[in-house]
Amino acid sequence: MKNSILLFSFMILASLSFGQMYSVNSTASGANEVPPVVSAGTATVTGTYDAATSMITITVNYSGLSSGLAAAHLHAGATGSNGPVIVNLAPTTGATSGTISGTFPVMAADEAGLLAGDVYINLHTPVNPGGELRGQLTLALEVETIPTMGEWGLMALGLLVMIFGVVSIRQRQSDLMSTEL
Repeated sequence: MKNSILLFSFMILASLSFGQMYSVNSTASGANEVPPVVSAGTATVTGTYDAATSMITITVNYSGLSSGLAAAHLHAGATGSNGPVIVNLAPTTGATSGTISGTFPVMAADEAGLLAGDVYINLHTPVNPGGELRGQLTLALEVETIPTMGEWGLMALGLLVMIFGVVSIRQRQSDLMSTEL
């Protein structure tokens, strides 16, 4: 019975470890800033958010900034409102065009806002220190058709645990029957 509970617990743990994957997109402009700024700059954001690991992977392509990039962040905040920094993208600064990319952790307290569309990217410049380009992140649930290597590993581990559990139960039953005789 004890082994059955252990086996069942491992199966539940393995099933809960499969998170959902989301695609991330945004288009940033000066008109989206609060308050709006005049800028010829634009930026596009693409990437993914893995709910199992709470990691966001993004690529930001920007161009046409009024002065060199000073900072780039993800902020908590709905459309039309400003909010605090939740992720520092730590870009290379100084260029008026370029690419920012990386994988960053999202704190558990910020995940609901991210999934609800209440997180935005903000690119800051010396001319517009409050932000020159802003875009709300849009997340869409991806349909996974092929398991990842990690998922295959978890499935194999779950299968091994089940096999060892069944063998252990059978061995224990066999031992009990032989001692009764």
